[in-house]
Amino acid sequence: MALGVTGSVLVLGTATPANACNMESYIGSVCAFAFNWCPRNWLPADGRQIAINGNQALYSLIGTQYGGSAQSGQFALPDLRGRAILHYGTGPGMLPQPFAAQSGTQTTTLTIANLPPHTHSATFTGTGGGPQTVNVPASAGTLGVTAKLNAKDEVGTPTLSANAYLGKAPTAGIQAANIYVPSTSTAADVALSGLDVQLTGAAGNGPISFTYNSGITGGTVTNANTGNGVAFANQSPSLAMSYCIMINGLYPDRP
Repeated sequence: MALGVTGSVLVLGTATPANACNMESYIGSVCAFAFNWCPRNWLPADGRQIAINGNQALYSLIGTQYGGSAQSGQFALPDLRGRAILHYGTGPGMLPQPFAAQSGTQTTTLTIANLPPHTHSATFTGTGGGPQTVNVPASAGTLGVTAKLNAKDEVGTPTLSANAYLGKAPTAGIQAANIYVPSTSTAADVALSGLDVQLTGAAGNGPISFTYNSGITGGTVTNANTGNGVAFANQSPSLAMSYCIMINGLYPDRP
């Protein structure tokens, strides 16, 4: 004998085994159909929530692992819209796939961390280099010359000697002293003392202009290799059909 379920009513039947994807399929079976609707006793596997009351047999098998809650009185059907089915567990060399968990994305956008190490060519355009001209304007000087001639207040001697000072003539027999020599004289010069000359202030200068070659003081780097960050598809070639789940059928026997 086999146990069948219609709504919430248990029905005893013959020991006929369940047939896949027909009216006698096991409750909770998921089948693909080539038409865009589900037969009687089947519902689309589109993640919709249905009432626990009236669907106790299916609820006892899948519970709320696809969504819903006992507090709300509803549970969700598997959502296979745009998704392929794979067996749960961890295949050799593959990541774990927990039961009833969704995984994968249709598109991926690479980040810098995903790219292999590489280099880009770049162009540098310098600025600020080349001949530079410097103009220095003229400035007025403040040079000054002061001269002071000192004489000794005493009667001089008739003999001319080096480093001697000018003195005064004797008072006896007032007469002019003979101290002037014509400019045509070829006699040797004798350096005297008593003359003090000083230079003060700062020298001026005329305008100055000169040109020199300066180095590059700045610039810009242009990188011709750029990206757009457009996501690429991960989805394998596929065909969209109707996935439906049996809600009223034969209740499966545990082994």
